[in-house]
Amino acid sequence: IQAVIMKGAMSHLMRFAPAGEKSVYALSELIGGMMDKPGFETVGYVVVGEIDGLVGASLINSPGRLTADDKVEFPGIRDWLRFSGERVYPGEQALICGIASRNEKFRNFLPEIAPESGLFSHAHATVFPYRPLKNGQIDLHETVSGFFAGASPRSVMHLVNDRREINGLGESSLVRGACWYGEIINPEGGL
Repeated sequence: IQAVIMKGAMSHLMRFAPAGEKSVYALSELIGGMMDKPGFETVGYVVVGEIDGLVGASLINSPGRLTADDKVEFPGIRDWLRFSGERVYPGEQALICGIASRNEKFRNFLPEIAPESGLFSHAHATVFPYRPLKNGQIDLHETVSGFFAGASPRSVMHLVNDRREINGLGESSLVRGACWYGEIINPEGGL
């Protein structure tokens, strides 16, 4: 089992909402905005937003139950992972945590989030019932703790970009929300 641990405060807050003909924001667009404005190479981020549709997979069984001899191949993978067959949880609220980088050395650890974007990211989402966010400047810790003090999460997902040519679902997208992010200055352990 692998993990990424980040320490330190998020340095930036970016808000997003429908404007003009722009009604939804793909996760890759939000990540691009986080990376472009300050010119960061690698960031850690937290996004809270109203879901347009999430695309990804969730665990059915814990990988901790696997032994070194177990091989999980198709069709047996269906007993371990559930893939979204459609864009899921519209109108609910997502708490998304992830890491993103422009650095090619992370290509083996982080998937490219959109074709030809040069941006690599790994993200997980926890889905909660919708609750509106306060306007203006909001605190990350206060906002996140408010979600966990309320209703139980509906799902936890690993987000993916489903790029299949004919049946692909695309990527996760949000309607409105907030992104907290900060540059990862000294990535240790090679991710």
